Amino acid sequence: MVILQNDTVTAQQHATALIQGVHTLSSIGTVIKDDKTTLSGNSDASSAIDLSQSIATQVANTLVSMSQNLQNVSETFQAMDFNLGQKLGNLESSKEFSLNEPR
Repeated sequence: MVILQNDTVTAQQHATALIQGVHTLSSIGTVIKDDKTTLSGNSDASSAIDLSQSIATQVANTLVSMSQNLQNVSETFQAMDFNLGQKLGNLESSKEFSLNEPR
């Protein structure tokens, strides 16, 4: 038998790991561009630096959103699980219904 169960602790651990990844990604630092020399690759390097910083910001924002979504889904499942448990408990006591024992 498969048990479908919400685990808010595990969800929180994964959300925390995502946020730690964002902090790691954000704390890489800044790159100093060489705009004083006229080497042929400086322009391309500058564009690549700008692009990589933009992508890192987008990835960080996506990870923050994923972390928040993970927590929200877990909280919603927890609330639904609680409500369903109450409804089944009421059904069991009012109509002599049991999930575990035949009656």
